[in-house]
Amino acid sequence: MDRWLGKTAVVTGAGSGMGEAITCALLRNGVNVVALEVLKERLAKLDADCKRERFPGRLYTICCDITREDEIDAAFSQIETLGGVDIMVNNAGIIEVSRIIDSNRKTFERILNTNVLAVAVCMNKAVCSMRKRNSEGHIFNLNSIVSHHRIPNNLFECNMYFSSKHASLALTNTVRREVGKIKAPIRVTSISPGTVKTNIVAHEDNLKNFFEKAQYILPEDIADAIIYALGTRPSVQRDVPRLRIRKTISTCQKFRSISTYVIKANMRSGERIWQLDRFVSGTLAVQTCPLKPTAYVRRCGVRFEVVRGDGVHVTRWNETRTARLHLRC
Repeated sequence: MDRWLGKTAVVTGAGSGMGEAITCALLRNGVNVVALEVLKERLAKLDADCKRERFPGRLYTICCDITREDEIDAAFSQIETLGGVDIMVNNAGIIEVSRIIDSNRKTFERILNTNVLAVAVCMNKAVCSMRKRNSEGHIFNLNSIVSHHRIPNNLFECNMYFSSKHASLALTNTVRREVGKIKAPIRVTSISPGTVKTNIVAHEDNLKNFFEKAQYILPEDIADAIIYALGTRPSVQRDVPRLRIRKTISTCQKFRSISTYVIKANMRSGERIWQLDRFVSGTLAVQTCPLKPTAYVRRCGVRFEVVRGDGVHVTRWNETRTARLHLRC
């Protein structure tokens, strides 16, 4: 994280939940943060809390509705006076419990403007700022576990939310490839949590009941994932297998040297390990490590982000017993 000391991060929806946790984590690690939030009272509370904590990073607050082009333009113009964007965290999002077939255009626009268009605009502004200074940058998009899987039939009805998260993931992958083609020193990371305990559903009784019964992770877990990704070496770039950060660690043989390093590191910290490998004889990390953690080996084929054959069974087994978080750099 040393190379990010004194750099400027922009966090949308920073006044509560994941945005607040991410803001505090960045400030704690010496990163200056521009917090964008539509509600002034949330910004005031965030500012007071951060002053009380005396973080090494500086906090700047801007009241901004990210669905309004004029407010976004004004916010990023102000950010340029602070030196420009080095880290962009697109966290803001909304959800609504209703059916598409019973809804109207205004509802569709409200969800898509926040969850998709604002993400695209903020990525555009951030990349322009980074390229203008030819500086290293990192963009994070907070997506969702539902953008990686078929939507279960028994899941609650959330109007355009699921569609918007699929679109956000596609945006993330598109921009990652675009900056890669122009060889810009910019990384784009997708973070796709499962159930997170936030106030995004505070006004929806049906969702509140669901979230109370569900196994969830905390906003601080998301913040930790961002700090982890920022702390990786600049050479850790795109097109790597999806990394699951949770109580159970899964690795694959596609990048065996990396898998071995990850396995040994997590064995030392007492994590439970699932190693997926096409060749059982290739699971050297489990066999040679002097420690004796809880380790499982399963022969299966893993190709990029698609787990086939036995791997599907293993992954589903893990997911039913642990909270989930997908992180792709």
